[in-house]
Amino acid sequence: FMFCSGFTGSLTIPDGVTIIGYDTFYGCTGFNGSLNLPDGLTAIGENAFYNCGFTGELRLPAGLTEIYGHAFGLCSGFTGSLTIPDRVTFIGEYAFFNCSGFTGSLTIPDGVTSIGELAFFHCPGFTGELRLPAGLTEIYGYAFYNCSGFTGSLTIPDGVTFIGEYAFSKCSGFTGELRLPAELTEINRSVFGGCSGFTGSLTIPDGVTSIGEYAFSGCRGFSGKVFFPLILNYIGKKGFFGCNTVEAFQFPHTTPLTYLEDMLPGGATVEVPTAAVDTYKATDGWKNHNIVGY
Repeated sequence: FMFCSGFTGSLTIPDGVTIIGYDTFYGCTGFNGSLNLPDGLTAIGENAFYNCGFTGELRLPAGLTEIYGHAFGLCSGFTGSLTIPDRVTFIGEYAFFNCSGFTGSLTIPDGVTSIGELAFFHCPGFTGELRLPAGLTEIYGYAFYNCSGFTGSLTIPDGVTFIGEYAFSKCSGFTGELRLPAELTEINRSVFGGCSGFTGSLTIPDGVTSIGEYAFSGCRGFSGKVFFPLILNYIGKKGFFGCNTVEAFQFPHTTPLTYLEDMLPGGATVEVPTAAVDTYKATDGWKNHNIVGY
């Protein structure tokens, strides 16, 4: 039914259907009612409902195991909460891209191991705490970009080894602590840029070797200290730009890292090993901060 632009009203898929293939209703923009999916449905293919105009709550059947890329992309009329069924193991790229109408919670089951690139891009209506599943290992770039309605803390579960660039950028609604997984080795570009509501302290995991540019730019809410691991060897420009409420940035390094443009907020307190205080005070970039020993 690709590009059948004349359909209106609701769409009801009959009970015998188990798979909806790729591009099935791609570009059927005329729908203005609900989407009713059968209980026996197990897979929704790529682009299956891309750019359809459904309204109302999206109820995904309990037997669903696969949501492929672009499945509901640009379906901005959905309202209410969204519950991903328990048997789903991955959420494809662009799966709910620009579904801006949701007005309730997002529930992701523990069996999900991968959240694809731009999976929930610009879904700003979700509310409540974002609980990421225990089995998650990968969060790809822009996955939750501009999902500004989430509140509470954000715990990225242990086992996550990769978080793509801009994954949580502009998620400005968080109001609690940010906890990063122990297995993380890199914090990519702008991952948390614009997440202004995080509070408390922040501990960068021991295995992280680099923090990309703009990674925490605009995170104005941190009220405690930011602790860095000894293995860290790089912080990109404006990595913590605008994090003006941080009590202190604590580095275990006796030799200062290369200081890049606006890496830390101007005049910030930087705690370093006591024996290295004079070295930091004599080093470009670092000497513009309040260097104290610990």
